Amino acid sequence: MENFRQSSKSSGEKEGRTKMKNFRQSSKSLAKAGLVGLGACFAAGLAGTADAQVLPPNPDPTCVVPASEFKSWFESGPPFLNVPVSPADSILLNTSNNCNFYKWSERMFLWLTSPASGPYKGGRVFDTQVFYQVSNGTLVAQNTFGPRNFALRAAQAGPDGLPVIMDAAGHVREFVTAPGNAGITTLSLPGNRQARIATVETGPDGKAVFRDANNNLVTVTPNVTADMLPQTLGRLTGLLQPSSGPTALSATAQRQQVADALTAARVLIQFNTGSGPVFVEAGTGVVDNLGPGQAGGNGVLNSQQNSVIFYETLVNDVYAWYLTGRKTQGGIAPYYNPNNPATYGLFPTSANDLTAIENFSKAHGGPPSFPDGDALAVEVKLSWVDAATLPNNAQGYITTQANVPTYNTSNPRDWVPTGTKPARVALVGAHFVGSAKNHPEMIWATFEHLRNTPLATYQYNSGGKTLTVQQSTTGNWLFSANGAAAPYNAELAVLCPNSNQPTKQCPSSPNLSGHIVAYTTSAAILPPSNVLRMKPWGVASNGVPNNEDKTPAAANTEIISIDTNVQAQLSAGGAGTDPRYNYLMIGSTWTFGGGQPSKLTPNGAYPNNAANPPNPPPYNVVGTSMLFNSTMETFQQGTDGTSKTGFNCFSCHSDVTGDVTKPASTFVSHIFKPTKPLP
Repeated sequence: MENFRQSSKSSGEKEGRTKMKNFRQSSKSLAKAGLVGLGACFAAGLAGTADAQVLPPNPDPTCVVPASEFKSWFESGPPFLNVPVSPADSILLNTSNNCNFYKWSERMFLWLTSPASGPYKGGRVFDTQVFYQVSNGTLVAQNTFGPRNFALRAAQAGPDGLPVIMDAAGHVREFVTAPGNAGITTLSLPGNRQARIATVETGPDGKAVFRDANNNLVTVTPNVTADMLPQTLGRLTGLLQPSSGPTALSATAQRQQVADALTAARVLIQFNTGSGPVFVEAGTGVVDNLGPGQAGGNGVLNSQQNSVIFYETLVNDVYAWYLTGRKTQGGIAPYYNPNNPATYGLFPTSANDLTAIENFSKAHGGPPSFPDGDALAVEVKLSWVDAATLPNNAQGYITTQANVPTYNTSNPRDWVPTGTKPARVALVGAHFVGSAKNHPEMIWATFEHLRNTPLATYQYNSGGKTLTVQQSTTGNWLFSANGAAAPYNAELAVLCPNSNQPTKQCPSSPNLSGHIVAYTTSAAILPPSNVLRMKPWGVASNGVPNNEDKTPAAANTEIISIDTNVQAQLSAGGAGTDPRYNYLMIGSTWTFGGGQPSKLTPNGAYPNNAANPPNPPPYNVVGTSMLFNSTMETFQQGTDGTSKTGFNCFSCHSDVTGDVTKPASTFVSHIFKPTKPLP
């Protein structure tokens, strides 16, 4: 069984024979491993799903949860249908091996999605008063009597808070946009001069050739200028030189210093010409071609059932009160100054840190303690689809109520926003991020519903052999057509931003702000992109994934092993029809010793180290070190499974300096800086 198909066949009698074959193989393999029960759970847990990811059989048991430990996760007796799980104790986390991080991740997801009980009031734990929704920089308390507001996601943000695209080599690049209108870009030149650029061509040396509206040559090497920066610098303040004393600089000087730093970093500049956007490297003028299907940011993911994906970000009460204490004079030291990296501080990692947060909360009208206090600071990102578009009334999915955007889709190339509506939505993806003992950078785990996407080819270990699971797109997937072929992960539609930077797809007149439009004028939004998870279990297909797993197969096996083990124990306890069963952990990542994540370029993941790296390694992102969620980083996965394309969580969630010898600060969170404290 060297090659094991990822999904069953798609129709008729052949589909039934294939599923029964996989069922029998899985049951026999799991019986050998002492995991009897998972085979039966396939029949129960996948009710309402025609095809789905099937975990490959008989992985080496390199990461399992002992039955007694698994039982202790549940609040009332052994695992059973819809029994609540308590959060992991992040203060006492044993960080001696990878498996303990993975067990922490599995338990946290089961807790987050548990039915609310005891101190939690609401539908599921994420619906309760323990969590706050982060909306436009405001912490919004949960209203258990009304739905939350969901939105389409903004552009993927890079380490400096700028949007990112993937170039033809599969590298993720940050970019700024040169100001312009109606296909004419205004480019600032030395000596307070300006040039009006109408066309950008690629010269024989690969560099940009600029021409004005009269076709006259404009000789210039473009640099980032202050007018290309967002109005609020946000994370870009991390580029200011500390020795300059950022508070002593004028706003104009700060913006110029940031612009110069971005030029030195060789970010891309987007020129919106009449024939479409062109990306040019700052400081060199080299034209950077985009990867297949890249629309230049703001890509919209649409399911095969014509539901756009909605997103939300939540933080728990510990995070909210910690942030509030740090941003209150006389609160939790050090007082947070967004322009001074020395004051950024660390996320809580100890009992003393938790006590300081509780004391602050009690003194300022908040609770004296938190029901999830031992979980420490938690940040969650969730992705949802309209449940009405799923078969069998969304059976097998975790659902909730929300207010979601609505669109007039009569024109398939231009979906016009029409307001919002209350809707039942189904969970398709989740990032669970939390601080823990000695890990202020936070542990970043991700989960997906097993019907989401097919997987690229990968390897795992079974019975002393390395087996290969071949790529197969056969099946009824939520984000891929049955039997889909390349190209995968293409941006076919974009969300027009509320911006003064018009593009060919989103011109200033007519104003298309908030519209979802086709990327190319000849293409319709539908059918949606065909999504393929390029790094199926969060690691690259080459290199050494982390300091513990020396091969990609070994790293994959740990994740497959614990997913198999958790599903088997849920099934054995009668929870095979619990919707939590249908979500698989794709991986979990953190940094070596809790240090600041190594920088984006070259790729900061562990596979890029030498065979025997020093301690700490120069590239310190470990665990599943090339981790993606196909519903959240759909278009940034890279062009193949290797570490040379795509990126990882910490490529965007980096720290100010990337000094791997220093602990990571709150800067790794994109929401900590812009979010206001509780009132």
